[in-house]
Amino acid sequence: MTFAGPLMKTSGAHDYIYSTEQLLQMDIATPDGGMITIEITDLIQVANGKAAKQKIYYDPREFAKAFGMG
Repeated sequence: MTFAGPLMKTSGAHDYIYSTEQLLQMDIATPDGGMITIEITDLIQVANGKAAKQKIYYDPREFAKAFGMG
């Protein structure tokens, strides 16, 4: 199993699972030239020993504020 995404790259199921057991930080450039850091987590539902569903969660308040959405 290999995974390549915007925040990480892993090779092997063990490395992937380890990398998702923590909050990850993603830096995002804002329209005004600034930067914000969003913490995200990745929840994976396993069925029959395989990833069946994946959902990413983050608090959108800082993102919404920086992009004029709230």
